[in-house]
Amino acid sequence: MLRGSRPGERRGGRKLDTPNRRTVLTDRILSIGSDHPTASRHSLLLKLVKDQKLPADTRMAVAPKCFPAKRTQSGGTRRPRVSVGILSSVGQGTGAKVGSVGASKGPQSAASVPATQDWNPQVLDALFGIVQDLTADFKARRKAALKIAEFLLPKVGKKAKVVSDECGFTVNPNLARKYRDIRRELRSLERGQSRKIPAVAQKIQKLTAHADAILRRLQVPCPSQYRVELAKQDFCRLSEFTQLRENKIALTEAQDFEEAHLKARFDAFAYNPEQTARRRRKALQDVERLFEKNQFFGEFYSPPLSREDKRDLELLRWLYPEPSRMSELELDEFEVLGSHPFQSELPAADGNLYPLDSILRPASADDDPLIKTGRGRAPDSSPIQNSAYRG
Repeated sequence: MLRGSRPGERRGGRKLDTPNRRTVLTDRILSIGSDHPTASRHSLLLKLVKDQKLPADTRMAVAPKCFPAKRTQSGGTRRPRVSVGILSSVGQGTGAKVGSVGASKGPQSAASVPATQDWNPQVLDALFGIVQDLTADFKARRKAALKIAEFLLPKVGKKAKVVSDECGFTVNPNLARKYRDIRRELRSLERGQSRKIPAVAQKIQKLTAHADAILRRLQVPCPSQYRVELAKQDFCRLSEFTQLRENKIALTEAQDFEEAHLKARFDAFAYNPEQTARRRRKALQDVERLFEKNQFFGEFYSPPLSREDKRDLELLRWLYPEPSRMSELELDEFEVLGSHPFQSELPAADGNLYPLDSILRPASADDDPLIKTGRGRAPDSSPIQNSAYRG
């Protein structure tokens, strides 16, 4: 039977003191550079690709950087071929690209090693020259070899893990926790009187902008799966977590994850364009009803809607109509009873409906003789009174 790992027990991954791919490549660059102090950059890259002491996957990753595809030349224009991933510096002396070390501020930025995306063949030649210089300091040689290894095996950012639920809502747990913490801090800052302090007001503005930026990144739950009823349940559950925090009760890890996930899902639903438009429609309707009520009683305390607000209300009523209080079954039944031509007719003895003068209508002892024989009609032609007349 499988058991969990004990404290300090290591399972999976690389074994302890096992170097990674970039460290192994750095050691081989140092070794090859020391063995061939006069070799060119292209020769050293060839030796790395053919080095059998390197793992096969590392050599396969290094090969595309050493042998780029040839570029086609058009007409009489000739351009120098540039290796894949090695960009020639554009406008040397005017600053490196955004994100490079050369673009950083300070007097030492010009002497710094440029970022990987700004390296050119001359930079690689200089780094290989440092590696091949046996008289240089070993730490400097190893640092240069590490820079070359970082170029040949660039770091790939890990894809953020996301969690999906039954409502089709997907979010990164760390992002959800960050959003929840920002909203909690905003709520605590806005409650006290310190919000009038300029420094606190500036912090509130900054946190609000950060929370809104995260909210725009969140995916809106699927409308067919996440409805208002589920949103109300999430709100009640979040209220329970808030009550626990106010009572100084620490949340478990599962409760903390659930609170962050529900907070992100609820806000993504509550602040989407549709719900924002529905709240706008409700606010305009409340102003309109209050004005009509005061006008009916001869009071003029509330102003009427402006022309723009009336147009907005008319459009919002057309786009987002108010949901009916009847269920779908009751609504269908109401439509049938309200529009059916036999809505006030009573069924015959066999359970079917017939016209009053139909000869197909079966006779019964309670029926009028004229109606029973099909030779006449009831005195009143109203369907309701006919039903009452027939008993």
